[in-house]
Amino acid sequence: MSSETWEPRSSLLSLRDAVDRLLESAPFVRRGGALLNLRDHGDEYVVTVAMPGVRPEDIDVRISGNMLEITGETRESEEYETGHWLIRERQIGRIERIESLPGPVDVDRATTHYEHGILTIRLPKLTPSGARRIPVRAGSEADRPLTAGGQEMPAGHMQARTSSPSSTQQQPLDRTQVREGMEVVGADGQRVGVVKEVRDRDFLVDRTMKRDVYVPFDAATSVEGTRVILAIGAEQVDAMNWEEPRLA
Repeated sequence: MSSETWEPRSSLLSLRDAVDRLLESAPFVRRGGALLNLRDHGDEYVVTVAMPGVRPEDIDVRISGNMLEITGETRESEEYETGHWLIRERQIGRIERIESLPGPVDVDRATTHYEHGILTIRLPKLTPSGARRIPVRAGSEADRPLTAGGQEMPAGHMQARTSSPSSTQQQPLDRTQVREGMEVVGADGQRVGVVKEVRDRDFLVDRTMKRDVYVPFDAATSVEGTRVILAIGAEQVDAMNWEEPRLA
């Protein structure tokens, strides 16, 4: 009976050669492997991605909806095409990174910059136009005109335009017309918040995700049902420097 001696070292070398041949024959794809940073700069998102060894012409950036897809490919340098690999840890092939953006962006104004293996993508935010409310009316009410913000003009407003200046002066609201729980909207029809407290000269508006604010009665034009209509747009409230309650 013949016997064979098992050589562990030769078996390991054969396995390593097989793995090297497999890596050489199959392209490498790394999904999600590119290190990515995403920062909110207020009016834009800034994305930085580490892509060392990738040439700028081998990088592809695509945006579909709120999905950002970045692909790149590292290539072997021609001067290293010959010879036998002893150690091969640097992976050659395709790199992919797909990331969901926090919000919509303006693709037409997006810019990219690539330097020292770092890809920087600047994505300006896309600000959608605010929705406007158009009231539904019937009968004689259907002839009443609307303001630019989609709100109904008070009855007699068109006639008041042709009368004397003294008759066109609008009387400010008072505390008897404003109640807690009423919805507050701007002249543009956008929601500001809900009445939280009523004082002698103003009322406190509870605003979602923003500091509450005391609105003077003379800053409101009318009360329509359970809504208080302001004389300014909702986005102008923060610019009025009205009193704010103390933080608890």
